[in-house]
Amino acid sequence: MRTEYTKELINTKPKYFSQTKKEWEDEIYQYLIDNTERSWSRGGITMMFGQLIVNTPHRIKLGSLRDMFVELEDGNIRPYYPEEDKDLPHYYYDRSKTNINRDKQQKMSLDEFVKDYIGPDINQFLVKDTPYNVLIVTQCSKKKTIKIGSKRAGEFYHGNQVQALDKTHADYYILSAKHGWVHRDEILEYYTHTFNSLSNEDLITFGKQADLRGVLDKIIEENKYDLVIYCLGETYLKTLQLDKEFNNSKHLFVIKKSLSKKSRPKGNVYFCETTSDMTLLHGDSNINLKGRIIADLDKYLDGDWKQIVENPNLAQNFANKRKI
Repeated sequence: MRTEYTKELINTKPKYFSQTKKEWEDEIYQYLIDNTERSWSRGGITMMFGQLIVNTPHRIKLGSLRDMFVELEDGNIRPYYPEEDKDLPHYYYDRSKTNINRDKQQKMSLDEFVKDYIGPDINQFLVKDTPYNVLIVTQCSKKKTIKIGSKRAGEFYHGNQVQALDKTHADYYILSAKHGWVHRDEILEYYTHTFNSLSNEDLITFGKQADLRGVLDKIIEENKYDLVIYCLGETYLKTLQLDKEFNNSKHLFVIKKSLSKKSRPKGNVYFCETTSDMTLLHGDSNINLKGRIIADLDKYLDGDWKQIVENPNLAQNFANKRKI
């Protein structure tokens, strides 16, 4: 609906009309106020507008809604004309659709990768006598908050998703390409190891060799969690032996709606599906959306996960509406 009203506003302008980003956002915000009966977030309009500008690299992280605007060399913004603008750089959250050459992640052989893999000290970081019956797992981030010294894992990774989930009322582990499963309170030193350096086949093989699924199962069974929530991208999911069913608890996977059925886990599993449209509703980019939904759900529940443990499908209601 927001983009349809934006299209209406564009149609009131002469061709090639341009103005600053802020002027467009102010006009769209006022147009929505004048023509709809609901309240709107000015900050949400700013996020949406960034998702509509075809040639901004930020869309790779922010998300892409529709192709509606172009940023000019002078910094002003004008409407997008598909035929006339076809040779411009086009950026999308789905990077396979982006039409410019990008530096590729340097690939590494599995043998090279394993040499620098440390693995977890699982006996040290199993949570004993935990007050929580919910476990959240997420992935590490490429950027770190330090380059020298050490820091607890929940604060070590720069990613918004990691840091948002660190504040939840649940036990929390991070899947690290260097250390395997890392408890939020484990102390880490800077590293550059990344799963993105492995091929899809090697990801699956490494997951089996490092027994990442077996270690996770041990964590779940040792601490008797009633619900495990996964905020993992497809790359990380591939390391968890998805051919084995997840049956030792209830398992809630927060995943992109577009993830194919054959790539989804099986067993006693539930899904909370995310779409690009949810970035406005939850006020975060696509790349952080999974963690934002779960962190905000924890806040909405005031840390009492009983409703979700009983019916994990309620998480989808929250993702869709920000309420249950």
